[in-house]
Amino acid sequence: EWTTRLTQSSGQIAQDQTMIGSLVGGSIYSTADQQLGQMIDAGLLDRKLAAEYFDRVEWIEAQEDPFGFVPALIMEREIMAMEMERIRQGILSGDDDRFHTLLDLAYDRGEGLPPMDVEELERQATMMDEMFADLVDAAGDPDRARGLATIEAIQAGVLDAETPTLMSILMPDASSFLEARTRLETMLSDRMRIMQAVATGRLDIESI
Repeated sequence: EWTTRLTQSSGQIAQDQTMIGSLVGGSIYSTADQQLGQMIDAGLLDRKLAAEYFDRVEWIEAQEDPFGFVPALIMEREIMAMEMERIRQGILSGDDDRFHTLLDLAYDRGEGLPPMDVEELERQATMMDEMFADLVDAAGDPDRARGLATIEAIQAGVLDAETPTLMSILMPDASSFLEARTRLETMLSDRMRIMQAVATGRLDIESI
């Protein structure tokens, strides 16, 4: 029962459309999966328990993006666009405190960043939004390996630039984020296949 609740919670938390929510949901699921493995090893799983588990959590795997990684990237794009607009408004009004606070949070990654007037900020904000659009498109690729390779290429292009940009300072580590998604989806799919097979009697529990 506790393992089932953990699994349900992982799917619910991951739907809050934030990167941290997806990662926390995935972490909770990893814990639930570990507990399931321990139950199986201890001989505590039977057809009834497997069927109850599968019926109550199958909705998670049935989703195209079980842990909400793409919606999280979309939300990250929207949040970043709003932040750029706040900074732009501040610079227009002669108050660049928000911009400098952002640089302080970036530590040494902000070194070498060119002077930022409104025109330069708008240019870089547009580039950043286009980059996020490309990240989202790649993350939505049904071929997970191809999508991840595209994201790695996007990141490399941004981080290898000679002159630091707002993108190189602020972009999330999308490749590691999507690597976590692939790992979690594989873990979930493998576990659900086993639980369904046990529940239907197609797989002998003793053989697991």
